[in-house]
Amino acid sequence: MIEVLRTEQIGNYAARKLSHQQRRIMPGVFLPYDRVSRAEPTSLSSRVAAALAICPEGSLISGLGALELMGVDLPDGLNNDGVVTIAIPRASQCRLRRAGVSIQRLRVMPTRWGRSQTLAEPAHCWATAALALAGQDPWLPGRDWIASAPGVFEHPRKVRFLQIIQLGEALTRRSNPVLTQDNFAARIAAWVPRHPGKPLVRELFSHVRCRTDSVAETWLRLAVIDAGFPEPVVNHGVFGPSGWRYLDLSWPDRLIALEYHGRQHFDNPSQSYEDVGRRGELQAAGWTVIEATRRDLRQPGELLRRLGAAFARAER
Repeated sequence: MIEVLRTEQIGNYAARKLSHQQRRIMPGVFLPYDRVSRAEPTSLSSRVAAALAICPEGSLISGLGALELMGVDLPDGLNNDGVVTIAIPRASQCRLRRAGVSIQRLRVMPTRWGRSQTLAEPAHCWATAALALAGQDPWLPGRDWIASAPGVFEHPRKVRFLQIIQLGEALTRRSNPVLTQDNFAARIAAWVPRHPGKPLVRELFSHVRCRTDSVAETWLRLAVIDAGFPEPVVNHGVFGPSGWRYLDLSWPDRLIALEYHGRQHFDNPSQSYEDVGRRGELQAAGWTVIEATRRDLRQPGELLRRLGAAFARAER
């Protein structure tokens, strides 16, 4: 953790001198001279250190900033806008008000993440970030109508919902997950008793699926659901001549697979050859394989038409 200095530690004269040299992180908190080259005052780690310096002992970093410090894959366009969220005990006498610091006063403090002494556990951070993103007027699938084309996540309220789910699924990736789904579910069930936002947090969590591989796959899954298709299975395993293959999204009862091809499919020839072989094996086993690219995420009309045709054939 970066060390910072408070005004009362260095005196008013030194504080003014530091301030003139633009090394102040926030009112009353500065970086020492010998630390400036290693951490800019505007960096997340500097702002976190400053916020903790003016909070009671035992306070924990929460929200989006904590998830970013954990190395969680943040969705496109999502950042914490310079705000550091700090969880402090409700019994504390602290009456802190600082620009760029959001205080979460809790009767029951979250547990720490692993060996960290300053980060709240990931599920709590996600719940805090989810409520902040959802705001006062959240959009929820099947419960709210928005006048935009189905399957297109462009309306601001739909975008916020998408980011919340993408952020939750980034914690439960198939490779190197931060949380297992069972652990995530248990933490959400126990999250901040009697918190007024708990019903919304649980509703949002019900849309999170574990073992996804990318934010694009989350977008694609929610887009087809928004367009009225049944929810697909994530990473369904199919055993074939080359062993087990895991489908991005699929409807096993209809033998329909929806595979997403990112940039590596086009930039890496060996990946392209593998994807072609994968498609051939699935088709030989009777599967209908529909392939999607990044363009389909922004303009899903043609993709949804092909998917609809595949469903119509499967029902004959």
